[in-house]
Amino acid sequence: MWADIDYMDDNKVFTVSPNRYGKLGEYVKEIRSNNLTFVPIIEAGIAARYNESYHALDKGSDMNIFIKKFDASGPLTGGAQCGKAYFPDFFYPKGVEYWHLMLDNLHD
Repeated sequence: MWADIDYMDDNKVFTVSPNRYGKLGEYVKEIRSNNLTFVPIIEAGIAARYNESYHALDKGSDMNIFIKKFDASGPLTGGAQCGKAYFPDFFYPKGVEYWHLMLDNLHD
């Protein structure tokens, strides 16, 4: 089963909408018991929404893994499905570590 971005909470990557997909974990266990696979779409852009208890944004900021503006004054903002977004720098070793942490968090 493929899931498009509607499973996310307010288009925030690494989240699950409690209203639309509150029992997603149970459902994934059920389809796996039938030897099927669940594949969620994972956007690269992390919604630039502070003060919303958004773990992916807070952790990325703490780890300093977002692509920087040319003058290094802060993260470069780009457009994505979620609106304004920051993008992990996968050439920075902590960027890959961050991505693994966020995928593990979503999985759990």
